[in-house]
Amino acid sequence: MDLRKFDLNLLLVLDALSQDRSVTLAAQRLGISQPTVSAALSRLRTAFQDDLLVKTPRGVEPTQLARELESVVSEILETVHDGVLNRRTFDPTTTERTFRVIAGEMGQLVFVDRLLPTFRALAPRARIQFIYSDAQERTAALEDGRADLAMGYFPQFARTTLYQQLLYSRSFVLVARADHPALCDGELTREKLARLQHVTVAMRSNIDAIVESELRRQGIPRDVVVELGHAAGAGQILSGSDLIAVLSEPLANIYCRSGELRSWPLPFDLPRYEVKQYWHRRAHSDPGVRWLRKLIATEFQATAAAPEPGVRSPNAEAGQPNTL
Repeated sequence: MDLRKFDLNLLLVLDALSQDRSVTLAAQRLGISQPTVSAALSRLRTAFQDDLLVKTPRGVEPTQLARELESVVSEILETVHDGVLNRRTFDPTTTERTFRVIAGEMGQLVFVDRLLPTFRALAPRARIQFIYSDAQERTAALEDGRADLAMGYFPQFARTTLYQQLLYSRSFVLVARADHPALCDGELTREKLARLQHVTVAMRSNIDAIVESELRRQGIPRDVVVELGHAAGAGQILSGSDLIAVLSEPLANIYCRSGELRSWPLPFDLPRYEVKQYWHRRAHSDPGVRWLRKLIATEFQATAAAPEPGVRSPNAEAGQPNTL
């Protein structure tokens, strides 16, 4: 059957006949005349090469084919009604949607620390699923809908046509225990930094490569004693030893909140990095994703992870696609 030659209005008649099993009642349900329904049934029988409805001693009954079509036609009409003609608006207070977000380890920690309380308050029944993916899969996941958006330091997105929005620009600080003997007395100098031993955290975003590259350029050796595959144990190691770590400012803020650790400015400027959120055009007008993007942008401006003075604060709906 050629769909281009099939009158989709006939599905409304077929659905009414399936429910009422009467031409007269189906006509009343649809608000059209009985002869119009009879003519439509005749066209349906021709199209499907099946009687669809037959008279029996028990009354009018659907054929086997008509029974098989009932749920399919009902689902089609419901999809058109709800998803096209009466598209539901997004209500965060009632939604049970699971938002799928690509984020590195630092992005997840910062989201949970800064955004999760507000997210839970505004959307108590919604869920967040963080997705790990390699650089080659991130764009594909956004394109095919496996992920709603990505948030983090993803320089590989610079050469894509994804929409992007700057959330904040930050640099790095030194983190160590608050009573570190080499840091509590006097200014942190290059010479002093060169003598200290390090803990490093191998983030999937490879943000530590910025630190490694700059220390090498400055001619400062990095004596790494502990290299962690994730950030979970770094705080405990730092608070219980004389080791230090050079960490991104948002991550340092999380570690130092307990008071056992504190941060020091480095004796030279490290390059800043940009954290952005990215999304594909298929999600650009999605009401739920628009709500989440706005929440993320607003919260980063309103918390300690917000852009510093002098850094442009992005409009929550002003994401722009990259151009190649």
